[in-house]
Amino acid sequence: MELGFLKVSLVATMVLYGLAQGQERTIKGTVTTNQKPIAGVVVSQEGNNSVTTTNSSGQYQYKITGNNAILIFKHPDYSETRVEVGEQSTLNVYLQKEKQID
Repeated sequence: MELGFLKVSLVATMVLYGLAQGQERTIKGTVTTNQKPIAGVVVSQEGNNSVTTTNSSGQYQYKITGNNAILIFKHPDYSETRVEVGEQSTLNVYLQKEKQID
């Protein structure tokens, strides 16, 4: 009887692990403005504390979790941009300059 319970527990654990892994995936892309890469853009997922930044080529790589993920792109010189990821694995983003206050 104990061996049967152990087998059922092992199968259940494997199924749950598979579901959890299926909800995590890597998104990559490039952040640009006027066809030029932007370094130092902070990339995060709405509702998640994890962040990454773009490199000198404007490229980033970020692991999202869950469904309906929204990525947030922030840089002091540009308007914050939020993008729904959907089923994409590559997400290139264009940022606009912040409006100057005179």
